[in-house]
Amino acid sequence: MNWLGSLATLAILAAGSADVLACRRIPPIIIPSNSELAAGSELVFIARIERVLPLGIADDELVRSGFANVPTNTPIRMLTASTEFSFVRSLKGAPLMHSMMESATTSCGTILQEGSEYLIFANNPASADDEVVPLRGTFKLDGSQQAQASLAEVESSFSFPHSVQP
Repeated sequence: MNWLGSLATLAILAAGSADVLACRRIPPIIIPSNSELAAGSELVFIARIERVLPLGIADDELVRSGFANVPTNTPIRMLTASTEFSFVRSLKGAPLMHSMMESATTSCGTILQEGSEYLIFANNPASADDEVVPLRGTFKLDGSQQAQASLAEVESSFSFPHSVQP
């Protein structure tokens, strides 16, 4: 097989397996609209991720193994990395004194990237020592039209809380 044929085969295999990495749950996860999520969250704010702290060696090995060697009947909690963030602007709730937030390590959660800003939907941490945990639906403010429209939807839901949604 020539190099072009090999490249085409690899492209087909990659395209076919791309969905394998997507988060799948039964029953499927239903994410509410941005305005519903904003209404149901105790905190809605914009944060800049300053630093993502590395996982410990044992945690990193567990993530890399894909949880392959976990003993039977062991409860599994998806690992999270800690991130340092700076508070940019509050849309709902009191500004936080926290500077730490969880970041997912798999596609089943919100993976936060250093240097990026996010619209965070969260509930108040249970104690002062707990990290902020972003809710599903938190999104990156990347300057795209979709992100700008989503941010505008959330902001308008606070300005006009009883407006009719299409």
